[in-house]
Order: sequence, then C-alpha cells, then structure tokens
Amino acid sequence: MFEVCLNCIDESTETGTKRKWTLFSLIGFAVVTAILSCTVRQFNNAAGMNVALAGGAFILLSIIAKVSGVAAALSSVAASGGLEGESVAVIVKAIGIAYTTQIAAALCRGISERRHLP
Repeated sequence: MFEVCLNCIDESTETGTKRKWTLFSLIGFAVVTAILSCTVRQFNNAAGMNVALAGGAFILLSIIAKVSGVAAALSSVAASGGLEGESVAVIVKAIGIAYTTQIAAALCRGISERRHLP
C-alpha cells in the first residue's frame, strides 16, 4: 500500500508522470472552461452559466472516479489499526466539516476585505 503512495509522488516512475499529467490536464480544462464561460457570459448569461456548470460537473466526476483508491487505502489503514468502519466515517466527516468551515471563513474574510476597498 505504501509503495503505491510513493509511486504517486515519485517523478521518475511511469505512473507518477501519468498521474501528474492527469492533474495538469484537469487544471488546464478548468482554466479553459473558466475563460470560455466568461466569454460566453458576456453575450448570453444563461449559456455562460451552463458552460461553467458542465465543466464543473465533468471535473467533479473525473475526481470522484480517482477517489475510490484513496477510500480503499483509508479503509485498509483503519482495518490494520483496529478501527471500525463507523469510527473512520465519523473522523472523515469531521475533517470534511473542518475543511468546509475553513473555506467558508476564508471566503467571508475575502468578501469583507473587498467591501472596504475604495
């Protein structure tokens, strides 16, 4: 299991290079989708929103397909540590709530800073 994680980070392995290319291709797709959405939105607001939603849905589905390996690794680590599935689910939910709260707080700080700019 740990070998798989090291191969993802190692740049010299074939799987590491392939995974990095997948990440960069998703980032490139997101940038192109954002630019296309902003361009289309100037002419038709609804169509621009549809482009953004379609791009976001594609990226989300691409990421969800790759998360299954992380879930399997997490469950095997939990099993080797003697944790039950319910305990791991609670820990993952708590981490998710913490990240969501942190992102929301950063967004609120950014909005309040923009409000005070001249």
